[in-house]
Amino acid sequence: MPTKEQLEKIAQKVSDPFLEGTDPFAPLDTRGIPNFNVAGPEPSFLDENFAPLDTRGSGLANGLKKLISNPDDAALAEVAARTGDADFIRKYHEDREDRRQEREATKFTQQNPDYFQSPKNYERLCSYLDEDDMEFTAENLGHAFDALRASGHLQFDPSMPRPLSTEQLIYVARLAARGDLENATLNYIFYSLPHWNRDTDPTSDPRPEIQQVMTDCAWFVF
Repeated sequence: MPTKEQLEKIAQKVSDPFLEGTDPFAPLDTRGIPNFNVAGPEPSFLDENFAPLDTRGSGLANGLKKLISNPDDAALAEVAARTGDADFIRKYHEDREDRRQEREATKFTQQNPDYFQSPKNYERLCSYLDEDDMEFTAENLGHAFDALRASGHLQFDPSMPRPLSTEQLIYVARLAARGDLENATLNYIFYSLPHWNRDTDPTSDPRPEIQQVMTDCAWFVF
């Protein structure tokens, strides 16, 4: 049987404020938890015992950021001075122009899939632009391509049919006008298929590009 002294200790524990309340669950005792909502300046993580951050080298980084985003003469001159490269500005502009021309050339070839890429054709396109003082753009390359193709001054893929030049079309038309349809047809096919083996019949070639030549020839001659 518990003693009187033990019963008094049990009664004290039951009357503890932590256990009292109408909620069936005891409320959380936060008396020992610090208050994190105290207003005030945010703590600094910089240790004053160490030297401050050295930002003297950030000038070059800032200059490079400006150079990449929107380069101007001042930014280029600053980088040239810091790197000690007297030709930096000239080389930068040349490289930038080369990359621009490369983008324009890629755009041109995408717009003209029938253009045969060869060093000779590229040289002739550039010469055409230089002679007419035209800027190197995809649009101007297209104009040069059309003019040089019509005049027969471009190389073509030997495995593919080539379009007839203006002079060739005129000659075939004159033959057809005189009633010489056979020679008009043969010349048209030879101009379009210069590597055609004359011992074979091109009309029996199942390739779509060859059959297209036959169709175009028939429409033009007859």
